[in-house]
Amino acid sequence: MTGSVLYLAQCTRFDLSYAALQLSKACSNLAQVNMTAAKHVLRYLRGNPVLPIVYKRGQFRLAALTDSSFGANPDNGRSTTGYLFFLAGGLISYGAKTQTLTAQSTVEAEIQALSYSAREAVYISNLMTELNFKTFGSVPINSDRTGALTVAGNAMHSQRTKHVVLRYFFIRELD
Repeated sequence: MTGSVLYLAQCTRFDLSYAALQLSKACSNLAQVNMTAAKHVLRYLRGNPVLPIVYKRGQFRLAALTDSSFGANPDNGRSTTGYLFFLAGGLISYGAKTQTLTAQSTVEAEIQALSYSAREAVYISNLMTELNFKTFGSVPINSDRTGALTVAGNAMHSQRTKHVVLRYFFIRELD
C-alpha cells in the first residue's frame, strides 16, 4: 500500500507527498506500520480522486512556499521541511523531507527549510535558463516565520544564531 502512495506522490499527486514520507518511515520497522494512517490516505483519495494543476496564461512568474515543523519526528527529534514551487500559477516542483540536521529552535528549522528551498530555486532557475526561457532574477520564497527571514537577511547576528547563519549564509547571497 505504501508503494502505491509513493508512486502517486511522485508522479501525479503532490498533496500526498507528506503522507508518503510518513508511511515510508513506518516501513523500516514493520512493528511501526500504522494501518490507520494508510487507510486514512486511501479514504482521502476516494474523496478527492482528481486534483488538477492549472497554469494561467500571462503569469510567467516563479514563486515558492516553504515551511517546516520543528522536532516533528519523535524518533530522532528532526524537523520536516515542505516546499512548493509555482510557475504561471501551477505547481512545478514539490517535496517533503526530514531535515538532515537536528534543529535547536524553530528559527533554525525554518532556516534549514529556506536553505533547501533556495537550492531548489537555483536549480529551477538554471533549468529554465537552459531551456531558453526568460531568467527570473530573484525568486520569492514565502515562509511563515519572520524570525528565520530576519536572521537570513540580517548582517548582525547574536551568539544564539551565529552557528545557523554560518551554515546557511548563502540564502542572503541569492537575493
